[in-house]
Amino acid sequence: MIRTLGKAAIGFLKELSNFFYLTRDILYWIFIAPLKGKRIRTESIAYQIVRVGVRAIPIICLVLFLVGMILAVAMSPLLVRFGVPSLIANIIAVSVTREIGALLTALVMSGFAGASIAAEIGTMNVSEELMALETSALNPVYFLVVPRVLATAIALPCLVIISDVAGIVGGLITSRLLLDVSPSLYMQLTYESIEIRVLVYSTIKSVIFGMIIASLACYHGIKVRGGAEGVGKETTSSVVYSMIFIILANLVFSMFYNMYLEVYK
Repeated sequence: MIRTLGKAAIGFLKELSNFFYLTRDILYWIFIAPLKGKRIRTESIAYQIVRVGVRAIPIICLVLFLVGMILAVAMSPLLVRFGVPSLIANIIAVSVTREIGALLTALVMSGFAGASIAAEIGTMNVSEELMALETSALNPVYFLVVPRVLATAIALPCLVIISDVAGIVGGLITSRLLLDVSPSLYMQLTYESIEIRVLVYSTIKSVIFGMIIASLACYHGIKVRGGAEGVGKETTSSVVYSMIFIILANLVFSMFYNMYLEVYK
């Protein structure tokens, strides 16, 4: 038992160390290298934004639209009992813009974009394309990882805004059908419930979520070993770890929001 625990602990520390060094290199190429004249590959970033961002809009809208409907259906009996059915607009607006929109969008993106990035880089690794880049004096982190990290970090906040709108629209339709809340009253209460600082808070954490998804996906793609089986294994691991770290990061952000931002409300 001691040997098993020790082996697991050593393996975890090695993984943590390797991911730390990759994160260090990513931050160097994003913030330090441009100051030294090494330009960021904007063309590749734009391509990746379309690939991981624009193509994810339909699935993101569908998921958050259904979640908005689910929230309205779940809360409607309680609100009718207390005689305040119109409060469904406030509940959906606050819950979607503050927590649910960013969290669910990031979780969907971990499967949509994270798995794609991990599989793509893993396939490059298996076919020795990463080694070919190093042989050609091209840093794989600069050439492959940084554009994907920046693209996901840029695309995710935009997707969060779209998902917030989809969730609110889903709640509007359901509340109209179940509670007979007029669309004009619903939108007025929604507008009154949304705060600028909440939108800024949601945007900041969605940027962090995007960097977590892309960094973990690239890390697991780089460490692929063993051909197609290894690609599948690391792709699955990237999605699982992305979800875990996104939820942990969301917990930290929620604690920070409640401890500091609510004090200065």
